[in-house]
Amino acid sequence: MEETGEHIDLIKKARSGDRNSQEELADLVRERLRSFILRVTFSEQASDDIVQETLLEMFKVLGKLEKTDRFWPWLYKMARNKIRQHWRDESRHQGKGVDQGGLLDQLDGKEGTGGLARLISTELSQLVMGAMGKLKSEYREVLTLRCYEQLSYREMARVIGCSEFGVRVRFFRAKKSLEKQLSRRGLGKGSLFLALALVGKLTAPSEAAASQITIMAATTKVGLAATVVGIAGTKGAVAVLAIAAAGSAIVPLATIQNEPTARTVTNDVKVERFVLPECTEDTTVAYRERWFYYPEGAEGPVMIRHLRRNDPASQAYCRRLQNGYASYSFDNKTKTIHLNNYWYWNKDLSVLRLPTDSEEMVRFLAEVEGCPVDMELVSERDKGLLVISRREKCKPSWLSLVAFHQNLLEEEYFCHSWPTSVRTVDNRDLIHQRGWTYFRMRGQLAGDSIEGIGRMPLVYETSMKHSPWICIKVGKKLRIVDDGFRARVLGEKGQLISRCIGGEFFVGLSRPWMGLHTIDTIRRDAAAQRIIFETEYNDGQEKSKVVLKHTDNKGTVELCYIIEMARDLVDRVELSADQAGQEREGFIQFEYLAQEEALGEEFAEPAGVENYRGWTSGNRKLWLMDLARGTMDR
Repeated sequence: MEETGEHIDLIKKARSGDRNSQEELADLVRERLRSFILRVTFSEQASDDIVQETLLEMFKVLGKLEKTDRFWPWLYKMARNKIRQHWRDESRHQGKGVDQGGLLDQLDGKEGTGGLARLISTELSQLVMGAMGKLKSEYREVLTLRCYEQLSYREMARVIGCSEFGVRVRFFRAKKSLEKQLSRRGLGKGSLFLALALVGKLTAPSEAAASQITIMAATTKVGLAATVVGIAGTKGAVAVLAIAAAGSAIVPLATIQNEPTARTVTNDVKVERFVLPECTEDTTVAYRERWFYYPEGAEGPVMIRHLRRNDPASQAYCRRLQNGYASYSFDNKTKTIHLNNYWYWNKDLSVLRLPTDSEEMVRFLAEVEGCPVDMELVSERDKGLLVISRREKCKPSWLSLVAFHQNLLEEEYFCHSWPTSVRTVDNRDLIHQRGWTYFRMRGQLAGDSIEGIGRMPLVYETSMKHSPWICIKVGKKLRIVDDGFRARVLGEKGQLISRCIGGEFFVGLSRPWMGLHTIDTIRRDAAAQRIIFETEYNDGQEKSKVVLKHTDNKGTVELCYIIEMARDLVDRVELSADQAGQEREGFIQFEYLAQEEALGEEFAEPAGVENYRGWTSGNRKLWLMDLARGTMDR
């Protein structure tokens, strides 16, 4: 929406303090502003109040408006804030419906557009206004800004405070939501333009203004990419396409060739390919889709969602979901949701790859497992990173998509996506239902006792309130304290031996709040340091053994982990080292406690370190290997 030179001159004069220009601007703004607010709130009384509040605010800060050609988006953003403040004051939920019939009655009794309600079929008016009133307020907002205020998508993005693409997606969904409401009232798909025009005329400030309202097809176009995202993001839609919700930066799917590709498209986001190991795939599944979401960035926790369709004609359904609260698996045959203690792991025990892995890790894992992986990695690392991959049966590779979404975990499809009628079976034990646990470590190494305590969040949601920490004593000469922010190694007299980044002493141990199964966490920790490992699964005991082995000029060190697969926790670690012909052996046994067992001073959280300046990573391969060697104090 471009401002005319006349309007810009008026705004500049009013901004400079000219009283006549301010009065003229108030008259110009009031009518148009009231229509906008009325179409969003569907309340006559609220509209009158919010108009006055917005006008007062406008003149208070008009002098701060730097770009007069952006006056209307600036004003609508101000009005939008006033609308939300009004709803908060009235304790009204933003997405609830409003009294559509009451609004139509109020409009019918007024001068100006009131006559329109009588000229147009009363029944049709009620149906259309009822449909519009049932929409979420955010949907009425984008329809109003685009169809009646005629703002461009870029201007709308400034008003709403998200990306231009996000606005397009929201506008698309608003249209589809309105079509759905119209359909429920017996109006066909072709009624969308009629309904938009009718609502605009009924809520116009005057008959003259109403006569100028027309809805053109070009106004409602959002583009192919936004259409793809809008369709896939709607509740109940067949999730055949990669999606991201409003506020995302996203690009369309690309056709993947045999050679690696990195094609730059809209918003400078790269569409890239990656391929997961063939041995992990069920070839009977016609279609599958995987989501990898990183709320804190690529180095932080990852949430995973698996969708599949067993044949081309069936609807895709969510087979597995690992979000911030729990791990869910859905049995489509029995219509049963299972809540489990454990995160997903590959059935063939190959290491679970992520699209954010480094090239070095991918190559090393391919060498260790003898299963080459053709994977084009994504380079994006920021918060809200979302990578969605799709694969059809018999296709050699995955189609993938990079997007960003700052609050995806709040979206309905990442909280659940199963019918309400399905049966739910909670297989979790007490500590996993609670979402965190205290633990003890007991063992010995080369004649020294090992004692330790700590706290471990089991899901991402509990990691803020019940953050991870660990305290370990090795004989009388070594003490390790990691409060999650900074870690330190102390000597026999309490002297500082080394200081490290917080969380370093959880490396090589269970970290379930990060979103990966312990068997993958430990092996990926090893792979990141190029440490060879072997994996063995005991089906009868439901335990896996992972052996890490590293040899250098100092000798050979070996760690043997026993992992409880169903509980997703380390049960025991056996340590051995050969240092210059001297053998050191030992073990650490883990015990995980229910909350009532962990009361008292024993589990008091370690005091943090006030001065973090100069604290850096110790750059250890794995601290347990240094412990086995006896080099922690060097």
